[in-house]
Amino acid sequence: MTTKRGLRVVLATLALPLFWAGCFASPDYTRITCETNKQCATGYQCNLTTKKCIHAVDASSLGEAGGSHVDGAFDVGSVADLSVPVDAGPADRVSGDAIAAVDSMPGTDTGALADSQISNDIAPPLPDAPAGLDVAGPDVAKPAPDLLNDLPNDLPDDLPIGNKDVPGAVDAGIDSASVADTRPAGSPLGATCATSSDCALGNCVDRVCCDSPCTGACQSCALATSLGKCSNVTGAPAQGHPPCAGSGICAGTCSGQGASCAYHGAETNCGAAGCTNGIATDARTCDGAGSCSSIQTHPCGAFICGASACLTSCTDNSQCVSGDACVSGQCTACSTGQTVCPNLCVNLQTNSSNCGACGHDCLGGACLQEQCQPAVVAGNLDATATVLGVDSQTLYFATYDSPPNSTAFSVSKTALNGTASSISGLTNGFAGVIGNKLFYYGFQGSEGSCTIGACSTTENPLPSPQRIVSFKSPSPQYYSEYDLSSTTTFSISWYATDNTPNATYSQPTDGITSYPSFFSNGDNVYWISYFTDTGGIFHSLGVYTASRTNAAQAQLAGSLTQNMSLVDANQYSLLISDTDAGTLSRVPLPLGLGTSPPQLIVTLPLAASLTAATEDAGGIYWMDGAGTLSRCTASNCSGTKKVLAIGQSQSSSLYQDTGALYWGRGGPNQVMRLAK
Repeated sequence: MTTKRGLRVVLATLALPLFWAGCFASPDYTRITCETNKQCATGYQCNLTTKKCIHAVDASSLGEAGGSHVDGAFDVGSVADLSVPVDAGPADRVSGDAIAAVDSMPGTDTGALADSQISNDIAPPLPDAPAGLDVAGPDVAKPAPDLLNDLPNDLPDDLPIGNKDVPGAVDAGIDSASVADTRPAGSPLGATCATSSDCALGNCVDRVCCDSPCTGACQSCALATSLGKCSNVTGAPAQGHPPCAGSGICAGTCSGQGASCAYHGAETNCGAAGCTNGIATDARTCDGAGSCSSIQTHPCGAFICGASACLTSCTDNSQCVSGDACVSGQCTACSTGQTVCPNLCVNLQTNSSNCGACGHDCLGGACLQEQCQPAVVAGNLDATATVLGVDSQTLYFATYDSPPNSTAFSVSKTALNGTASSISGLTNGFAGVIGNKLFYYGFQGSEGSCTIGACSTTENPLPSPQRIVSFKSPSPQYYSEYDLSSTTTFSISWYATDNTPNATYSQPTDGITSYPSFFSNGDNVYWISYFTDTGGIFHSLGVYTASRTNAAQAQLAGSLTQNMSLVDANQYSLLISDTDAGTLSRVPLPLGLGTSPPQLIVTLPLAASLTAATEDAGGIYWMDGAGTLSRCTASNCSGTKKVLAIGQSQSSSLYQDTGALYWGRGGPNQVMRLAK
């Protein structure tokens, strides 16, 4: 049987290496805050009062030789904790188990040893020591061989044995919950590590010892400001942590507020809205999981694309697809036979506001087969009317009930069958209107002017014996007169409307015996001249011109017939009528044809000889004796002739402005207007 002394030798032998290992252990793990033993390093346990890790076996609690009080159960988790030798002297009495659990080495449980071997090999306890509390008496004898042999097998790590007294020596009650690990001590929080076994708490994260596993994508234990403490990060996840999902603006990122990645939701746009070729693409937003929402498109229907989306209303046809009209803000498909005009679907055959073409307004006239019909400006006249002039708002005309008796009138040029106002009771003929002046001529050189609306009190004779030159719209700034009173000299003079002279052109007659017609346009005066010899034979001369600003004669055409006369001067041409031949000829302006004859435009039946004509950018207009109004282009009149109106009777003048033609008709006596 093993003696008490033998047991003490065994315990001393086992405790000595533990003592030296404890002497050289340097890390201070007692500063670690804890809640359980598992949060403390190997060889330490958690003091639940101070919430700090303490040595599992403290030298001061074991007692020196002579006895110190052992307070409660304790674990010996490392060699350092068994550095206090077993005293052969009497042990202090303690309440409860003297040693609740003693781990002497990994895999060896002294609780098992106490129950299985010590009870057989240690002498009974001393009389003064109750069983299960004290080790006393002589030194423990050398352990029996079977005790040493049984240690590796009988002492598994932390195997609970129960509270059994070892008779006469050691209390066999061992608390398995307080049995400490016998691994080498780990590194403290924040220390560099390679594996989890390097760390006291078993957490090697981001290459440092960490206070928790710290596995979140947005966590790190290696922040400089909190090394060793698992902390939330901002921006991209730390290396070694799971990356955030997604890409672009919707990609996840660490917000610093949690362990997981944060993602943008529908409040964040990831694709702009757009519209191309009638297909709109909706704006795209993030889906809250790292991706951008799918592309959604839809057609614009009858509308075209706006800047970034389909239009939903319109102000004109250009905002509708081809073939649709913008009507009351909505794009509308036009019916068969209709044409898309601004904000309308119309029939160009009959629509008086869009006759023959969009925007071609008949100015009060009807539309028949795409052709505007004449409208009555003023009716119920007492005689046939001759138009004298047109300005921006007013049309002036005169009636001749029994020449030379005549009356001048004015009426709004946009009127429909309007009532004319008398502007003069003079019984003379009228040449035209310049500004607010009405110019008239009579017999025996009684030319004069008066203020419109006050002619009876403002008559002003023109210089005599000259004769006023006819003019049309647009009215000239200066009126002109020709003087044929001399048998040797021919002259033309220009005057302001108050009769102040402005310029004069004169030349010898040189045998010219006739000046059959004059016409003016702007600053230019045009005339025809020829002569007959002593035998009465006609000699053709031509068409000439002189300008107020350049008082010099220039020939514009030659080889005229005896019955030719000027019927119109406009910015495009001089129009010449031969009443005997029934022809209308043209001299282009401003250069003319030199000595060549005028261009023949049209030959009319003798019964329908030409009475009036004019020209604009759209072509040449003329009225024949049958009251038919026609138009053609100068370059190919026969191929482009078009009848504009019929039954207008004979007119002695054809006036125009930019939008319409004006003339007087007889039976009934009216002033007419036709949209060009």
